[in-house]
Amino acid sequence: DAVEVRHEDRGDHHEITINVPRHRNRSRLFGMLIEELDITVQLPAGSSVSMTGATADLTVRGDMGRVEAKSASGDVHVERCTGGKVASVSGDVNVRLVEGECTTQTVSGDVRIGVLRGDLKARTVSGDLVLECAVEGEMSVGTVSGDVRIGIQRGSRLAVDANSASGDLSSEVNLSDDASPGEGPVVDVRVPPVS
Repeated sequence: DAVEVRHEDRGDHHEITINVPRHRNRSRLFGMLIEELDITVQLPAGSSVSMTGATADLTVRGDMGRVEAKSASGDVHVERCTGGKVASVSGDVNVRLVEGECTTQTVSGDVRIGVLRGDLKARTVSGDLVLECAVEGEMSVGTVSGDVRIGIQRGSRLAVDANSASGDLSSEVNLSDDASPGEGPVVDVRVPPVS
């Protein structure tokens, strides 16, 4: 069976589907069956990307629209997007810039977002959650046994509601349930307890 590539014009968007039969490109490493296939797709800036794979990594370069990915163990790397939804069992999620709503869910994979200008919902069981710079938006983040670290852009106002069932909570800034006074954008962080 050959690799199948289909293109469909859906009116408001184009859909490219690539199906790879399981027995293609096989090799053995220490007795384990290994499959590998690299796929490169060039899209116009602002395009949305959707990917589903068992162990496939997804790397998205440039300014993209929504990025959606589901993978059992593949990592997701995104430069810039207007939002998206990523779910992985053991893969890591790395996004440099999100300007919109973003949802991530992993079991043991780590989540790292560089700059966020929008809302975030992030959950993991044992992975760490790192948001380097929140500019504005509502964040609901949680982990059972991983660490959560959130950086806030200077000038942004901050409101925090954080709880822990068994871990430690600390902050380098004064915390309040209400946004700090000032004129800047508001970052609203919620960390519900998970047990």
